[in-house]
Amino acid sequence: MLFVPEPEAVRVSGLAGEISGAYLRAKAGTFKLYPYATLEKGFPKTTMATTTEPTFLIKYKALENLTKYGIYSFPESRAIPANKKKKTGNVIQVSPRSDLKPGRYYLQAAKDSMYGGSKYFFFRIPVEH
Repeated sequence: MLFVPEPEAVRVSGLAGEISGAYLRAKAGTFKLYPYATLEKGFPKTTMATTTEPTFLIKYKALENLTKYGIYSFPESRAIPANKKKKTGNVIQVSPRSDLKPGRYYLQAAKDSMYGGSKYFFFRIPVEH
């Protein structure tokens, strides 16, 4: 029987050595998020938990229009109002305009390819006890 582990976010020292991907900047550091080619039917079990004010950085060789990047609720796919801005070095920063409520979300980003489409990066805001 073949066992395939759930993909997890990986801590990186920064974006300087990274070629492409989506990253979550948190108090504990910067984490590279696992990309999914499609929206999952079920929410991935090993998603990154973060604070109510996440900041995402997307680094690609070629960036699309800012409308191609956003934060959405899962499974409703409701768009979350977000601030988006291009940074230096082919990086876009995306962050919600207000605190997110506990729940499940995903970051949608245009694919870094000539064929178009999107990649999806899942994360969650845990319930505080």
